[in-house]
Amino acid sequence: MHSRRQVLAAGCLALVGGSGCSRVRNAVSTDSDDGTTETDGTTASGETPSSDEPTADDGTATTDASAFRIVVADGDREIELVTGADVASVDEVEPARTGDGYRLPVTLTDEGTADFADGLERAGAFENRDDHPLRTYFEGEMLYEATLAPGLADKLESGEWSGEFLLHVSEQKTARELKQALEGN
Repeated sequence: MHSRRQVLAAGCLALVGGSGCSRVRNAVSTDSDDGTTETDGTTASGETPSSDEPTADDGTATTDASAFRIVVADGDREIELVTGADVASVDEVEPARTGDGYRLPVTLTDEGTADFADGLERAGAFENRDDHPLRTYFEGEMLYEATLAPGLADKLESGEWSGEFLLHVSEQKTARELKQALEGN
C-alpha cells in the first residue's frame, strides 16, 4: 500500500483552459523574507505523521488549507501565487472526465484571482510561458508542474478569468482530504 505522501505526489492540477505537465520534483524550502521558495530537486522521504499533527476521529492526520499553494517558477526562485486561504469555494469530488482519477473543482476569491494573475505578470509568464511553469504543492510535496496554456494566459491577461480551476488526483481518498483541507480555510 502506498503512503499518503506517495499518493499525493501522484496527483495533478489542470487549470481551466488546459495545461501540460512537464515533470515532477519534490522537496521545497521557504524563504519568508521575500515570499519566494526554492526547490532543491531532492526526493522527499515518505514520513509518517508525528503525534503533534492534527488528527481526524479515525486517527489519520488532517491538514488545513495552509498546506496548499500554487507557485510560478521564475529562474531559480518561485513566486507564490495563491494558498488555500485564497480558495473561495470547493465543489464535490467527482470522477475525472478523461483518464483515471478524480477532480475537485475549486474557485479562488477575487483577491486570490487577482494575485494569481499579478504573480504571473510579475514573473513574465505571459511573455514566456515555457520558462515559467506553474507548480502545485500540498503538504510540502510538489504534486504537479505544468506550463500555462495559451487560452488561459489570454483570459488572465484580459481579466476575464473567473478564478476557477480543477485539482486532479489519482485517489478518491486524497481528493476528499484535499477538499476537507481547502474547506477549512
